[in-house]
Amino acid sequence: MEKNYAAVKVNVQAQKDLAKRFGTLWTPAIFATTPEGQVVHQTIGWLSPGDFVTEFTYGLARAALNARDFEKASRLLRDTVAQGPKHDRAPEAMYWLGVSEYRRTNGIDAAKVAWKELVEKYPASTYAARAGWIVA
Repeated sequence: MEKNYAAVKVNVQAQKDLAKRFGTLWTPAIFATTPEGQVVHQTIGWLSPGDFVTEFTYGLARAALNARDFEKASRLLRDTVAQGPKHDRAPEAMYWLGVSEYRRTNGIDAAKVAWKELVEKYPASTYAARAGWIVA
């Protein structure tokens, strides 16, 4: 965590401008940003330690996607699913894995592999509905 994140504690009552900048309505609020400060992922509320790690890994993956480092993004998205296969974020990570693999390989076949697994493992998810038509 220390290698990839900088922890910032914000008192939303005392630092209202910063809280407003990030749209903080509830705490704890966790944001993954680019070095320039663009938010690429956020989660709100208390998490178990395992869920916390899954969210952080997913945040790193989204930052890697944003930086167009598709090899790193694909690895981190796989890690997200492996760490939390029953976590609400897992189907979303599988969807973005397909996108990352498409961009990494410049071909739809790698995306289809990820999306087929998404549809099989998480058929009721909204992300399976987004990808299901292409692997049908």
